[in-house]
Amino acid sequence: MRFKGGNGQFYDFPEMMTTISSEALQNEVAIMVGTDSQNHKHHTTFVTAVVCHKIGKGARLFYVRKKVDRIQSVRERMLREAEYSIEVALAYQSYADSVYPHLNDCVFEVHADVNCKPEHESNRALKEIVGWITGCGFVCKIKPDAPIASTCADYYAIQH
Repeated sequence: MRFKGGNGQFYDFPEMMTTISSEALQNEVAIMVGTDSQNHKHHTTFVTAVVCHKIGKGARLFYVRKKVDRIQSVRERMLREAEYSIEVALAYQSYADSVYPHLNDCVFEVHADVNCKPEHESNRALKEIVGWITGCGFVCKIKPDAPIASTCADYYAIQH
C-alpha cells in the first residue's frame, strides 16, 4: 500500500509507520483509521485514512485511494469500507507488534462510516460492522463519533 500524506508526499507503509512511531515517541497520540466511499459514474472510490492525532498538538494524515467497479448496494459499500479499514488496522497492529511495540500503548480506533439512526441506509450494516471490528480486537467508533471516516476519508473520496 502506498499512502499519500496530507502534505502531498507519498509514503510506503513502513515509512508511514516510522513517521507515526516517531510522533508516538515524542507525544501522547491516538491512532485512528477510517474508510469512506463515493460512487461515480462508472466506479466507486474508496479512501482509507490513517490519522495520528498528537493530543493537544495537531495531527498527521495519511490516506490511500482505491477505485473499483461501481458498487450499487449501500450495504455492500459499507462492508467494503469496514474491510479496508480492518485490513489497514491489522497491518498496523502486526507491524507495531514486530517493529514498534511502544505503539501498542497508544489509543487505537477504527472509525466506521455507518449511522446509528435507523432511518439511514448505512444503518442496515451497523451490527455486522461493529461486531466485525470489535471481533478483530479494535475499538469501533460510529457516526457521529467517527470523524476519520465521515470527514477525513470523505473529503478525499469525493475528489476523483
